[in-house]
Amino acid sequence: MTNEYSTQPGDQPRTWRRLGAHTLAWVLPGGAWGMSNAGLVMDGATALLVDTQFDLPHTRTMLDALTQQLPNTSIDVLVNTHADGDHTWGNQLVSGAQITVSEATAKEMAVSPTPADLYALLDLPTGDPLGDYMTDLNQPFDFTGIAPPPPTREFHGELGIAVGDTNAQVMQLGPAHTSGDTVVWVPDDGVLFAGDLLFVGVHPVMWSGPIQGWIEACKQMEALHPSIVIPGHGPITDAAGLAEFRRYLEYVQAETNRRFDQGMPWRDAAADIPPFNPAWTNPERIAVTVATIYRDRGGDAPGGFNEVMTTVANLANGTLRRPRVAPLPAQDMTEVARHALDTTSTGGLADRQRNAPPLNIFATLARHPDLFAAWMPLVWQLNDGVLPAADREIVILRTALRCGAHYEWDQHAPVAHAVGLLSSDLAAIVRGPADAHWAPRQRALLRLVDELHATTTVSDHLWQDLTTHCDERELIELIMLVGMYHQVAFALNALRVPTDACVGVSTFPGIPAN
Repeated sequence: MTNEYSTQPGDQPRTWRRLGAHTLAWVLPGGAWGMSNAGLVMDGATALLVDTQFDLPHTRTMLDALTQQLPNTSIDVLVNTHADGDHTWGNQLVSGAQITVSEATAKEMAVSPTPADLYALLDLPTGDPLGDYMTDLNQPFDFTGIAPPPPTREFHGELGIAVGDTNAQVMQLGPAHTSGDTVVWVPDDGVLFAGDLLFVGVHPVMWSGPIQGWIEACKQMEALHPSIVIPGHGPITDAAGLAEFRRYLEYVQAETNRRFDQGMPWRDAAADIPPFNPAWTNPERIAVTVATIYRDRGGDAPGGFNEVMTTVANLANGTLRRPRVAPLPAQDMTEVARHALDTTSTGGLADRQRNAPPLNIFATLARHPDLFAAWMPLVWQLNDGVLPAADREIVILRTALRCGAHYEWDQHAPVAHAVGLLSSDLAAIVRGPADAHWAPRQRALLRLVDELHATTTVSDHLWQDLTTHCDERELIELIMLVGMYHQVAFALNALRVPTDACVGVSTFPGIPAN
């Protein structure tokens, strides 16, 4: 399934964000694969650029915006915080700049994957988990014409660079994410450009390690007491964001080591570790970090990039999610459970379920056949209720978002499309009831989900609004619908029901902030 929330160059921010007297940031929404941030240190007409973008179109958009905002500024120095392509593959467009990297990064650049290597992954046959995953991730990018120039200056440890009268301190704090991770600290503004030593709201990957080195790098960044921190991916944060990310690394380190000491294989460990924060996107990436920790400890480490990333892909498509209660094979279902799946209901999940193996949520709950048989009639009744199908799916999808129920979202997003909702509607569900996209009735339905989720009741003001759009039967059904799909979300999340293979790559966009 295609990720409906990928950012195309036309969706990029059109302005550089001013941070201080001498600093600006270019921040891409979401912070997903390839959606990297960049920074600028400037004084008068001279400037230092921190990183480029994953392809030439994204880099060109960024540089054109800079020219429009600061037409007389010349980029004299380009610092690459590390060797990954999403921070370096636009370097050729910054002509004349002195490309400055740590010695370790320079060595890594010489052997890093090229656009040709990436294209080889994109050419894998349809149905190959790695190929499907990489194709989905890289849809926003165009890798043609990329020819990264070599670095022109290398340093070890720390390097002070004068940008006019402003000092930029370039410090190598890796190995961690990669072997040569570098940050740029601008003390005059209290601004730290952290590169990929910091991810905000999205799971990181640890290609190099060791993880203790990354934790120590976080402590070094925290010791600077920055007022503003620009991560390599995700929204701008501060020292508190650094501390939260360090706690994430400490959590993953402890959870991975515990499973290593128990003798658990690395793939099982990656699938078994509960999320540190369910709101963070791309949880499948933990497999890379787990694999690196196992390798560092001499465990059953994978053979190479493709093997690790295939595991990442299989976590994303749900085939490696380790359930607490395994779905029951169809042939082992009791007659009572099988009968509960028979329905004359039409549309929605009923159509998806008919003439197909039982969905994993049903196959899991069928381990309690009497309870399952008592519960399923309510499922089918709500599927055939008085609410319009589109309204029903809006409510279910917003509930899935609020509960962090990836499975629920991924099952109902195709249903929503089938009943007439568009990708723009699903994106507006993520943005919530305040979005101008919504008509008054649908706005009230979204508010209902949010209020019930937050308070377990409905305010008088919202109830009055709902009564202008819904009759009594619809009002009752709406309350029951929200409650039902909270119940389903609790079961999905607590039992860790694995995603059905038919779903493909998850399009769950993350838990909304409000």
